[in-house]
Amino acid sequence: MASFDTDVNAAYGTAFAVLTKRFQDIQQVEDALQHACIKAMEKQQFETIANVKAWLIKVATHYILDELKKHKPDYVEHLDTISPVDTAYEYDDATLGLIFTCCHPSLSQDNQLALCLKWVMGFDNASIARALLISDKTLEQRITRTKRKIKANNIEFSLPTQSHLNTRIDAVMKVLYLIFNEGYFGNSGQVLVSNTLCKQAIYLMKLICRTYRDNAASHALLALMLFIQARTPARATDKVTLLEHQDRTKWDRAMISEADMLLQKSLKQDRPTSYHIQAAIAGLHSLATTYENTDWQQIVLLYDKLLTYDYSTAIIVNQAVALIQIDRLEQAQTKLDNVAPLLLHYPPYFIAYAHLLEHQGCYGEAIDKLNQAVLLSKSEAEIAFIKDKIQYLKH
Repeated sequence: MASFDTDVNAAYGTAFAVLTKRFQDIQQVEDALQHACIKAMEKQQFETIANVKAWLIKVATHYILDELKKHKPDYVEHLDTISPVDTAYEYDDATLGLIFTCCHPSLSQDNQLALCLKWVMGFDNASIARALLISDKTLEQRITRTKRKIKANNIEFSLPTQSHLNTRIDAVMKVLYLIFNEGYFGNSGQVLVSNTLCKQAIYLMKLICRTYRDNAASHALLALMLFIQARTPARATDKVTLLEHQDRTKWDRAMISEADMLLQKSLKQDRPTSYHIQAAIAGLHSLATTYENTDWQQIVLLYDKLLTYDYSTAIIVNQAVALIQIDRLEQAQTKLDNVAPLLLHYPPYFIAYAHLLEHQGCYGEAIDKLNQAVLLSKSEAEIAFIKDKIQYLKH
């Protein structure tokens, strides 16, 4: 399938959702949408189509019905009685059903992520393979096996019942957060139309929050995404821009206010989750008027709390960076040394350690750590940032 521009990415995902809900046949829908997209590209029609979603659905539906007439005329007759999908509510309902199918508990998280990128986000295999740091062939094999599993287990493209929601929604949130992070931080080193990924992940989280209003974790995750996304206007597009160097006047204050209200509301709904703690940390960064006015002491305490929910070495590295900001250098070094054997291939660890060494006045050792990070990093933006930092320390 050819690569789509950003509008068609979103349209493809919605069209796929609607068609799979209607026909319940993955291969049939993929073939039909490929036909529709090729037809539009050949005629250069995307620029003149007012509603790309509706156009793709219409053309693909006609293609499927034409194919079915040859083999299942009774089934086609039944489908003809179904009203066409043409409302935002029906689009959203189908999209939510597709997300929950992609994140079915019988599928691994890696495969859940791949399916969401392909079917919900509408990206081609080459882009997804780059994002997941695997070969095109490996991705194709994964998707083929996963499609067979969906068919063999009769997994429907629909929303789970209320009784199954709690066991299903966590996986959906994890995958959407992974997609958002890939869009914002570019961990793969390749840009998958990054801002589009962030916006689509936020849009899908808003759908979930509207549908499941009592789920506090989903509202907290949406708040977290919005706090982070609000900083986008102050970021460089080709390299990492640290918070201390961002022009905060460019931050989207309306989005930050929306995030803060969501977080406060979600804290009243239920017990806090790890998403609440992460959102609170992001909120302290976003609400600080200057980098120097950031409440680092509170951030350190929140990281302590977060570690009780989700113990990970990455969180410890982030906490060490916060400790450096309040000159608790020995404690930061102890934390980094304790996790060193587990993070020999993790570039942010070496960047954080270099930051510590810089504060200790050990510039040569800091440069050595940064050179190790360059060798390990797969992110072009991150490498550019590290090299700039090395040059700064040399002078």
